[in-house]
Amino acid sequence: VGFGKGNNGMPEEVTIREDLQIIQVKSWGEITTADFKKTLDEILRIRQAQGLTNVFVDATKVTSYPSTISILDFGSEAARALMDIQLAISAPPGKREDPEFFENITRNRGANVRVFDTPDAALAWLPKEPNKAVEQTLG
Repeated sequence: VGFGKGNNGMPEEVTIREDLQIIQVKSWGEITTADFKKTLDEILRIRQAQGLTNVFVDATKVTSYPSTISILDFGSEAARALMDIQLAISAPPGKREDPEFFENITRNRGANVRVFDTPDAALAWLPKEPNKAVEQTLG
């Protein structure tokens, strides 16, 4: 399950990582707001179909992000959609500012988003049991 550059020319690929029961996003190159929106739509589609609520974004190979105002607009919109999702982002080395801005926007609106320096740190933050954080919140 997923999509990526091979299917639609996007610099992102969304798949289910069966071993961890998480949604995994791999991003690279120049990311646009349209890329963000398509990726969010795919995450939400998988969330609906599979019930997965933990998302890992490996953005370590991203070279550029949309403008600050675009990140603000998208983050404000995305926060509502991410309310029942735990999202861990591994930022590109030396380029934490844009992912951290997205984190701040979404967290200020109630979403559970965190930015990390390495993929291992991001994966370690996600619950070991699928959907545990959401069940605790709802229970």
